[in-house]
Amino acid sequence: MIQVRQEFKRAAWFIEGDIKGCFDNIDHKTLIKILAENIKGNKLLRLVKSLLKAGYMEKERKYDTYSGTPQGGVISPLLANIYLNELDKWVEQELMPCYNRSLKERGKRRSNLECMRLHTATGRAKRKGDFETAKMLRKTMKTIPAQRVNDSKYRKLEYIRYADDFILGFAGPKKEAEEIKERISRFLKDKLNLEMSQEKTLITMVGPRAIASKLGLRNRLDDEIETI
Repeated sequence: MIQVRQEFKRAAWFIEGDIKGCFDNIDHKTLIKILAENIKGNKLLRLVKSLLKAGYMEKERKYDTYSGTPQGGVISPLLANIYLNELDKWVEQELMPCYNRSLKERGKRRSNLECMRLHTATGRAKRKGDFETAKMLRKTMKTIPAQRVNDSKYRKLEYIRYADDFILGFAGPKKEAEEIKERISRFLKDKLNLEMSQEKTLITMVGPRAIASKLGLRNRLDDEIETI
């Protein structure tokens, strides 16, 4: 959460990734191919193949496995992480460079008017002696970027994954956020034989009022800003 807060604070959109049945649908051939790129010993690869094909028991009956990693196996999280590391590399090496612009290209971002209003409202509350309101407004102000997240010349894409869940923070127009979502979906399908849930993979707008609402400050925030 600390990493998300620090690296995603300039995002205008969150793209929350959800892979359908990730651990159950890992393709064995693709996984072995990935492992073979870094493992030279055939003995270890044969051992992993045997583990993947070991099957499982249910009600005294053995079932074969044709995809996925063994349920409850101590090595399963490691194999899944190696598999999804291909997604990590693609996002960092190919996707992010397409949507990150250098300082020279994007220019200087303009000040965030919402942040400026909060700053003015904080000073007004202090002058009135309402230090409790000033404290809450200052706390809210720290949760939003000081510069505009919807600057037409600015682009910034951040990415983080934990197990089979991942999230991207994007500063830019929603149309491009939807494009990013579609590109990830195609990569998962074409390269890893995985399917991204279109219903559960959400594109959520990030905004100061939404954050203030979560902190329980919405009404007071509106009252203070209206007096400016």
